[in-house]
Amino acid sequence: MGALATRVSKFNAIPAFNLTKHVDLNIDQLVKEWKERIDQKESRREYCYGCQICCHKHVKSKSSEYRIEGSSPEYYGGLVSLGTYIGVTDLDFIIYAKNLCDKMGLDAISTGQTIATLIELVADGRINYGIKYGDKDTIIKLIKMIAHREGIGNELAEGAQYLADKYGEPVTAVTNKRLEVSLCNLNAAMGYKLALATSNRGDVNQVYLKHEVLSENAQLLNGDDAVDYAIHIQNLMAILDSCVICAFSGYVINLSDLSKLLTAVTGMDFNESRLAEIGERIYTAERYYNALALGKESDELPSRLGSVPAELLNRYYERRGWVNGIPSVETLKKLKVIE
Repeated sequence: MGALATRVSKFNAIPAFNLTKHVDLNIDQLVKEWKERIDQKESRREYCYGCQICCHKHVKSKSSEYRIEGSSPEYYGGLVSLGTYIGVTDLDFIIYAKNLCDKMGLDAISTGQTIATLIELVADGRINYGIKYGDKDTIIKLIKMIAHREGIGNELAEGAQYLADKYGEPVTAVTNKRLEVSLCNLNAAMGYKLALATSNRGDVNQVYLKHEVLSENAQLLNGDDAVDYAIHIQNLMAILDSCVICAFSGYVINLSDLSKLLTAVTGMDFNESRLAEIGERIYTAERYYNALALGKESDELPSRLGSVPAELLNRYYERRGWVNGIPSVETLKKLKVIE
């Protein structure tokens, strides 16, 4: 959580209150408090073998009201979606709520952001329900209601977009391809935004921030640089997934690293150009599958994230060999997706 929160905060891009504003946090103090809750000895028992990132921690909350001890990923997404997004900065509550989501089989990002959508709809008079930002007890109650599909939890279980559409304010749902998104509100990061908009599943938020936010020498991208970056990071993630390598490795690993690893393990020549082609084939095949299933594809970001310029999106399509977001027959044949 420390590195992510620190980097995003430097860009004043930590989203809050259902992405209607930024929030200014004392990140150094927040990271210090988080580390005080980590039991390092127990955490070492929970790390994946050989991992250098070690995202899982054994944590102990300090609150008697939100008492929890156990496994909890070092999860920036929890800080945002179950914290600032719903008007909370209490670490013990966030740890408790994240652990509850895990036990209930709920995704923490989708759960928190759907509840944030509800809070905004209530504030706008669209739904009559007793909740407001920062209402921790009601938020905990809602998590349980979502898991059991009880009362209004039955509607919340369908996600933010369903809720916003039903009650007439689609803009309150910060989603892409109906999946809740945005752990960063950085309108100027066009590489990140282009990759996010054209994501085949709607969100791979954190790794897509790699170069423009998370890098030590982060630079905002535009034009051809943004297109190059979006295609590169998407292809890289497709290869990592196929190798069953943790997505968080994408913060540091690249095609040159994967080339050496795969060549050494298999004895086959996996040079960087071959890997790039494999990533391209996988990503295009995913897009083709979506097109067959849905008959269309939409690469629009929610308005609160700001749009990707049409010229930039068209350049991306041209580089990919897609037409209006759909792979052309020529591209599919070239990549051997179809015969």
